[in-house]
Order: sequence, then C-alpha cells, then structure tokens
Amino acid sequence: MKEKINLCLVAVGGDCSKNGMGPYNEVIPFNDNQKELVREFLRSQAELGIAFAFFEHGDPRTSIKTKRFYGAFNQLKDEGVFQHKYHSRTEWVVEDLDMHYISETYGPSFLNKENNNA
Repeated sequence: MKEKINLCLVAVGGDCSKNGMGPYNEVIPFNDNQKELVREFLRSQAELGIAFAFFEHGDPRTSIKTKRFYGAFNQLKDEGVFQHKYHSRTEWVVEDLDMHYISETYGPSFLNKENNNA
C-alpha cells in the first residue's frame, strides 16, 4: 500500500524557484518516512546559510556545515526526492501539499511529476 503524501518541499529561492531558472516554483512531495531526512536537510540548509553570513568561506566552521548540507542533500537524492544539482542550489520550505495554497502564497508553482514519490 502506497503512503499518502501530505507534505512537500516548495522552492522559494535559487535555481528551482520562480526567481531562478524558470517562471515557476518547483514543488516536490515526499513521504512520511522521509520526514526525518527532510528535517535534517532543512536544518543543515539553514545552518549553512548562517555560517556563510557570519564566517568566511573556507573557515573550518563553514566547511563542517557545508559537508553536513551536502550529506543531507545526497541522502534525499538517494531517496529520489531530489534529482539533480540544481535542487542543492535552491532554498526550500515545507508546506502541506495544497497546490492552490502554494500558488497563492508563493506565486506560480508546479508539481514535480518526475519525483519518485508522487
């Protein structure tokens, strides 16, 4: 029995957002059993952004955060949530999988149908 998908990642900045390489925000659904991986990814994304804001690039503290971020990204790629490097160059938030709400809140958005979870 396939799990019901209630949550998704919404691109809000970077390559896969409407302000990046196209006119739409990409929306990627994920399964309940992937919540912890997504949580780790979002935490590492935020911490890397903070590290870049307060430390120099190449600082050991920034290097540690960078390794953690790419480790979390690669786990989601291995799970089929992310498909390519552009997903690592995108800022993401989690929302309920409600395309009407997402489009009204974040602007033009599309559901990634190639995602292995959808």
